[in-house]
Amino acid sequence: MTVVTAAGFSCTLGALTFSSFEDVYTATGPGASTPNPTANITVNFGEAMSGADPFGTLATGASPIYSVIASYTGGSSVGEFQSETGVVQYLVTDATAGTAITEVDAAINGVAANTATGTLNKNLCANGQFEETGTTPNGVCASGSELTAASALALSTPAGVQADGTPDWVGPFALSTIGIYDGWALTGGTTSASATADFASVENDFIETTGLSTTPEPGTLALLCGALVGLSVIRRRRK
Repeated sequence: MTVVTAAGFSCTLGALTFSSFEDVYTATGPGASTPNPTANITVNFGEAMSGADPFGTLATGASPIYSVIASYTGGSSVGEFQSETGVVQYLVTDATAGTAITEVDAAINGVAANTATGTLNKNLCANGQFEETGTTPNGVCASGSELTAASALALSTPAGVQADGTPDWVGPFALSTIGIYDGWALTGGTTSASATADFASVENDFIETTGLSTTPEPGTLALLCGALVGLSVIRRRRK
């Protein structure tokens, strides 16, 4: 995460460029902790022309799916009397003529059990990006129209990918600029010593209206995004 949030970072896959990454995490309660952006959070970018995303949207050469997956390996779990929140926001732009974003899907991976809860809220800023107060994301969409893509998308038992069964946002018009605001919350509650909630990953999938005339070679993709951010092909999943 420290790589993608560095000043000037951007990653281009196909027609889409991902930039302006920001994050913030808070924790409350005895022994509660937050993830270390350097050691515990990996941001992976992917481009798929076959298979499907967690919602079930199919990827094709004419309609590829671009994914951004933030994976957590530590500091993203709570127990009784603990709570934690996290925010990741960034900008997606499509500067290629004849292509635009028409669908955004979200999925979360993790588990919440024994009175603990975990939820993800995703907001979109159409034609603009979410702002910040100082260096902290504040979720303000001042330059465009704010849309709700996913509201209280909940973790459940057993652990696994959680998608809400519908496209999170399908636009009545195509957009070439979208601000993404992901806010997740974990709460352990106060009534069960065995309560636990854990976030393993948050996934965003972006679907275009039309495909590209050419597909960048894997070596080109690696050069555009940089090896440090863990470029990967989108994982194949079954719902």
